Amino acid sequence: RYEAKENWITRKHRLKLHPYGAEAPYMQSYDSVSLSVDRFTHQLLRRLNSNGTPSFYNYVKNKKPIPSSILDLGCGEGHWIIDAHASWPEAHIVG
Repeated sequence: RYEAKENWITRKHRLKLHPYGAEAPYMQSYDSVSLSVDRFTHQLLRRLNSNGTPSFYNYVKNKKPIPSSILDLGCGEGHWIIDAHASWPEAHIVG
């Protein structure tokens, strides 16, 4: 059962981690530097991708149907999911 918690865990006096500990292990921290790195990495990958979608696989060029179901594990702040929804609005996306 999910129970909302508002107390963040701090490790090594600076890394901000979610308060669920062993219940839901997640290795990324939520400090401002880590979140910025995640956002800038996403922007870099979008610029490197020439087909205008969040996937490096070009569905149109390869004559394949666009994804109908997408699972994003470790989605961070959800930048990729937002792009995926904009590109494939009919897809069912879970992050």
